[in-house]
Amino acid sequence: MFLVLAGRAQAPVWHVGANYNLEKKKPYVNHYSFHILDRDWGHVTIKISGHPPFPAQVILNGHEYVAGQARKAGIGFTKEGNCFTAIADTSGFAKHVPAKLTPAKAGGGGSQRPCPSNGL
Repeated sequence: MFLVLAGRAQAPVWHVGANYNLEKKKPYVNHYSFHILDRDWGHVTIKISGHPPFPAQVILNGHEYVAGQARKAGIGFTKEGNCFTAIADTSGFAKHVPAKLTPAKAGGGGSQRPCPSNGL
């Protein structure tokens, strides 16, 4: 873990009033973000609310995962930000992209752009 952030944001909260009357409100409550460097996934962020029912969100980056797998396989590539700009062995590289992360499955309509904007 390399960073922990705390902040306040609105969240749905059930308020118990008189006679056990339940009211849904959206007050500002504490939220925490845990930033982790994982060997396989790269930068992972886990966000959690500090108030019951403690909703959580895990944020992964598919490009970081694929880059890590390519590094392990010894496939050369360059990236600018989150975009792959050059790949030494494209067919070998493609073997490390799980089917769930291909542009057609991620809602990109089969786009073959080097830096799709569909969350890869």
